[in-house]
Amino acid sequence: MSSRAMVPVIPPTYPAEREEGGLDVLKKLIRVLLTVISILILILFLVSLYMGANFFFNTPYNMELVQVESPCPYPASPPWEEEIAVRVPWARIWFIDVMLEEGDVLVVTDLNTGSTWTYDTNGTDVLTSVFYAGGDGCVRLKISIQDDGDSITSMGAFGFVVTDIWSLVLRPYILILAYAILLPSTPAWVLAAVLQGIFITCFIVSAISSGGYHRALINSYGKPLKKAMSNFLYAFPFISTASLTGWFILNFLVNMAGIGTGVKGKLPGPIFMLLEASYAAVVEELFFRLLLIGLPMGIAAMLARGAKSSPWGTYAMKEEPSSLSLFLKGLFCPGALSKDVRKRLRPLTWLLVIASSLAFGLAHVAAGTWEPGKAITAAAIGLVLGACFTSYGIYASILLHWFFNYHIQVWSVWIQRAPYDILAYLTAGLVILSEMAIGGLSLIMFLIQGIRMLLRRRRPSYIQPAAPAYQPVVPPAPSWALEGQLGGERVE
Repeated sequence: MSSRAMVPVIPPTYPAEREEGGLDVLKKLIRVLLTVISILILILFLVSLYMGANFFFNTPYNMELVQVESPCPYPASPPWEEEIAVRVPWARIWFIDVMLEEGDVLVVTDLNTGSTWTYDTNGTDVLTSVFYAGGDGCVRLKISIQDDGDSITSMGAFGFVVTDIWSLVLRPYILILAYAILLPSTPAWVLAAVLQGIFITCFIVSAISSGGYHRALINSYGKPLKKAMSNFLYAFPFISTASLTGWFILNFLVNMAGIGTGVKGKLPGPIFMLLEASYAAVVEELFFRLLLIGLPMGIAAMLARGAKSSPWGTYAMKEEPSSLSLFLKGLFCPGALSKDVRKRLRPLTWLLVIASSLAFGLAHVAAGTWEPGKAITAAAIGLVLGACFTSYGIYASILLHWFFNYHIQVWSVWIQRAPYDILAYLTAGLVILSEMAIGGLSLIMFLIQGIRMLLRRRRPSYIQPAAPAYQPVVPPAPSWALEGQLGGERVE
């Protein structure tokens, strides 16, 4: 047999796997903890969504339209009187507290018919008889407390004029800065059902976006936190609670500076206020985020169509998206635009977010319902809402606004509708305190992540050395193939 050179085959070597240290184990434990917190807070959000629906559709006399409150204490002479007119088919007065001096009488007079309802003792959770609208469609009432002549009075009465959501008709509106343009009348239950549908839809969209909530839970264990945070439903508990804690701190500082942040005048009752706040969460996002940020972003994205930047210049994109696709992405979800387009529009994005936030804060004060300090706290929350809109989409900013106007409100509604229920106070207090504690930890987490990102950007970039010119190498022929050419003898 002829002898041939044998070429040894050397198996490739792989770097040895690095053993996990204590820091790696701690990181995994923190990620597991964050995932558990995300799931628990999300369950709490869904519970509050159910509670709100129950308040809207399963609670009698749940539309507390006008507040009724006597002076405390009420005067003996002249007697305290207040006239109220509400445009509803029927109404009652729900007195939460009635405290009268012995012999004094609380009187409610129907100005349409002249009939009266009287109450001459102390009590809580007191409902009057039903009063019906007159020919003009309004229920007109006069409430008074008559002294028995001894000039001794007590604390008086506090309550609301109430009706039912099924009989109430409201005028929805669209918002232009601080001005509301009224729309045709709509049954209140239809409005509440539409709002509930919008919020549920936003939860569903956030659950399926960016690979899905289930994928974010999987990525949260073994991959960087930023990967899991790309799904808004995973990030929502941390962003919302951090915003709540930050708002509380800022609100405290503004009030300490002597600038009020409270509401001017009387507010309607808790469930009706919940309905109004829920509607405001949607309408304000459609104007301040969708129109003031999304519309310019959509137009700018179309104008940026057709070119892609690179270190060597600008070249045409191979698969160029349509103008309509770019406009819709910029309008509803700027974060879905390509990385190159987002980078080119970054200065415009921040300009729009800041401008819309300032307009959002000033609009609250210009409407005349809030004290001047509300402009500061609302503008700060507007920055977070704008960042959520540009990073995730309109569904994210609506959900974050829902957190403040609906989720937080629900627990307050429970307390106000059951003022003597200890369980309501304990549960609502525990929920708010827990969320603020998680918000404090979330603020620390976002601060650390921000510092890490800043350090990465300031780190000097590595310049890769230029590769040498390619020169093909021809391998030498084996000895057995060169036998005839070299004239050597064949070895048997």
